[in-house]
Amino acid sequence: MTAPPAKLRREPVPGGFAIHSDNLPALLDLAKESPSAFDLIYIDPPYNTGDPQVAYPDRISHPQWVAMMRDRLAAALPLLAPGGALAISINEEMLARLKILLDDEFSPPLRFRLLQTVQVRHPDRILKADKAFREVTEFLLLYGMPRFLPGRMDVPAESDERYLWSIEAKGPPAWAREMGGRAVEAFAPGSFTIRRAAPAPDKLKRINIRGTLREGNSSGRFFVRWLEDDFEKHRDWLFRAEGIGADGLGFRWFHIPPAGRRKNGDYFQGLPLRPPSRAGLPFSNLVDFTDEFNRVGYEGGVRFRWGKKPLAFLHHVFDMAGLRDKPQARVLDFFAGSGSTGHAVVAYNARHGGGRSHILIEQADYFDDVLLKRLRALEGQGVPNGSAEP
Repeated sequence: MTAPPAKLRREPVPGGFAIHSDNLPALLDLAKESPSAFDLIYIDPPYNTGDPQVAYPDRISHPQWVAMMRDRLAAALPLLAPGGALAISINEEMLARLKILLDDEFSPPLRFRLLQTVQVRHPDRILKADKAFREVTEFLLLYGMPRFLPGRMDVPAESDERYLWSIEAKGPPAWAREMGGRAVEAFAPGSFTIRRAAPAPDKLKRINIRGTLREGNSSGRFFVRWLEDDFEKHRDWLFRAEGIGADGLGFRWFHIPPAGRRKNGDYFQGLPLRPPSRAGLPFSNLVDFTDEFNRVGYEGGVRFRWGKKPLAFLHHVFDMAGLRDKPQARVLDFFAGSGSTGHAVVAYNARHGGGRSHILIEQADYFDDVLLKRLRALEGQGVPNGSAEP
């Protein structure tokens, strides 16, 4: 474990400042200079997993860990703007204690907004075979100050390039009945056609019902609940279920593939009548960043074995915290690690415009050869050094 540096040292970096210091005195120092200055505080604190290489005490008693976090959160809270947000990445072992601490001692003014489950590994990827269970998820806690307004999910309008199927029923259904309060008609093999043609806005998109789609939307849930049990009996059958979908058709087609083919059914949907907008789509409490976490070792151009967070994940946090609509937002990270948060702020500005800035605090001896090296490699991306000076 690295001893904290003897005194606070500030270094200008693209997009802001990096501070080499024990984070507690650095936070107390910032609170004197910049009260209510930050729109987002994001931290990735020690998970208390017992890794001897981590620069912080990483296998301490739970009361000691809670006391360590209490002191630093108390010092950080005065730094949040009235509309600011606090986001914390954490593992399952310390999640409950951290949430109780936040709810019991910092609310109000902080208000709990979201507990998000973040998939970071494939379920079948075994890192340590001697463990009793495999950990494939982490968590993100999001809290807001009294005037905090969460951002909305940005979903672009869908093109029609995948809408290339047409379905025609040739005769009366083999049977009709009610399922889950919906009128359903079933068409036997040979009584319908499913044709592929050139993409067009009046065609349908075929969607395989697997993975998260099985429970992720009304079509997946309907298929699993009402049609999947008779999957083998109804190979190559077509079903028409009323009252599902936002494409204006008023119904949803479901198809079970012929015998000998795959084990998942399909549904067919038309183009949505109104493309989703940022104003109407809240973020989910479940997200999958497995691929991004698998590739994160290559980000930033520095080696760091103690847990980088991917830029894509941090941009997701920024979006939830409403930074898309705050072009001059200020971000603080007082467990800065390799400097991912600072890098993410610079990249976010490059992508969305604006002059958002950051301050990072890190006490470890990799401050110079990892954090500073990573951030100073971003020189020339249009963000001057020291733009977040208190």
